Amino acid sequence: MKLARNVVAPTILFGLCLGMAGCGGKKPPGTTPPSDTGGTSADGGATTGTPAETGSGGSSDDGGAVADPGAGGGDGPAAPTTCDAKIADTPTLLFNDQVILRPPHGVEFVPDGNPMVQQAIMSGGFMSACDALIKRMLVTAYEVDKKRKPAKLMDEFITSLESQGYTGGKRSSVYLDTATDYHLSVEYGGGGGSEATVLYLAVARRGERDFIVVIESTPGDFKLLRPTFEASAKSLFIVPPDA
Repeated sequence: MKLARNVVAPTILFGLCLGMAGCGGKKPPGTTPPSDTGGTSADGGATTGTPAETGSGGSSDDGGAVADPGAGGGDGPAAPTTCDAKIADTPTLLFNDQVILRPPHGVEFVPDGNPMVQQAIMSGGFMSACDALIKRMLVTAYEVDKKRKPAKLMDEFITSLESQGYTGGKRSSVYLDTATDYHLSVEYGGGGGSEATVLYLAVARRGERDFIVVIESTPGDFKLLRPTFEASAKSLFIVPPDA
């Protein structure tokens, strides 16, 4: 399998949601959306803030939420403010069955033989834990450049998104930083007929390949889904040769 060495955002597949009003931003009928408090940089983040204290990874066994006791009012239940991680019980095979990943609850990948990009995208998005919406999810693969650490790879990928209109984003504090994994998020403001969006970005260095996991949601839903995004990105592994 021949993989790209340079970091080039998958332009055709990634698309441009910032220039499309309401791209995946509507809740399907019959669902109860979380509170649209318009997540700010303090929740998803700016570099000057700390990430929301929702835990690292969490448990995939429970998608339940913790409601704010001071929120709500009236006869209905209070809207959730936190949500445990909930990822698929069964791993998904990607990249010609060479990679396994447990996607967030509700997210499904379409079988695709593309050796560089795997995508999960559906009109209207995917409903996940706590009835929060995931717009799309992508996984890209690159040959490892051992001189380039995961943090550098992340910087180059974020820069490459600017050509698609993802500019002026506010980076969060780093959620995970090891020799093999590097996670953060970037929030992009809305305007000009488009809505604000958050990208959860994770580099996973596995063997001789680097993978970048991209999961997109609105700022409000990101507050609930961040533990799920982290748990999913951390679940990416190469299938053992003898499996």
